[in-house]
Amino acid sequence: MNIRKIIEILGNKKAGFLLTMVMVLSLISGSLVMNMNVDIYPPFFEFDFKYFFYPVQPVHMWFYFLLIVSLAYSINLVFCVIEQFLLVKKIKNIEAKRWASILAHIAVIFALIAHLIEGSTVKSNYVEISKKPVSINGFGSFYAESIQEKFYPDGKLKDVIVNLKGQKADGTEFDKIMSYNNPVTFTAGIRTILIQQITSAGSSIVLKRNSDGKTLPLDYQGQIKTPEGLLRLAGIEKTKSGFWLVYLKHILKNSEEKSIYLTGSEDIKDACSLTQNKDYFLCRHMNIVIKNETYSFFKVIETPVIYALVKYNPGVHFILPAALLMCVSLILQMLSTQKKKPVL
Repeated sequence: MNIRKIIEILGNKKAGFLLTMVMVLSLISGSLVMNMNVDIYPPFFEFDFKYFFYPVQPVHMWFYFLLIVSLAYSINLVFCVIEQFLLVKKIKNIEAKRWASILAHIAVIFALIAHLIEGSTVKSNYVEISKKPVSINGFGSFYAESIQEKFYPDGKLKDVIVNLKGQKADGTEFDKIMSYNNPVTFTAGIRTILIQQITSAGSSIVLKRNSDGKTLPLDYQGQIKTPEGLLRLAGIEKTKSGFWLVYLKHILKNSEEKSIYLTGSEDIKDACSLTQNKDYFLCRHMNIVIKNETYSFFKVIETPVIYALVKYNPGVHFILPAALLMCVSLILQMLSTQKKKPVL
């Protein structure tokens, strides 16, 4: 059997059409399986091959079958393109329709390569974006300068506008606007930040200095001067019971750091000051004393917080040439079907 015969067999058009139909059926079955097993396939499920193989499960059989069919389909496409090029060498006057077919096949090959790279190399991080800086290995750090909610007249959420600021790993600073329908992209689309959900969380706290009764606001970018150094905000969490846990860093004058935490709730603030119950956990940790100066928990300020998906996908660069080739193919196909007007 010569090489030409092998190319004709592997690039058989009927086999390619049959494999296309099998792929479509596999995708439909996969969609049904994923919708029926929401506990296994969570919302905003990522196209990551590792998820299907660690561990191997019977429920993923549709995907294993799809991989085998996709491999056979890719081989068929490659040899089909080779066969077309061999025919082009023999034909002197090549029709636009034949070039359209070749370009369409190449475009599909590029799209399959893009999905292969995405599935094998994609990296995703779900992060909480607020005024507190977030760091991503290999990318940099960023935070939300402002988060603005837009509503419809009936009160339903319309969109979220986020002013995202940060610094890349190479030191380059950026300032971009992000919304639900406008994700932020970096490195020509390889790195993308997409909004998934919006909620509210503590973004800053207010302490009360007992010596003069002055209230002192403190956010993640600010600091409060103390008799021994600087007080900075490190974290805010809310427990299931509704109490706040506030993590502070005390930077001493000799550059030594000390971790301090406060517990608080505006509902029990007055009760603690009245009862002076030192054995009560919340009351005991609602105050911090630094060199005879007492700072008390006053309140936590809540602001909107974004839960976003930070996605790394190097295969996205293959999508653009695939789209361009497919557009050129469609144009050539349209030109080849136009009939010449008769000369009067």
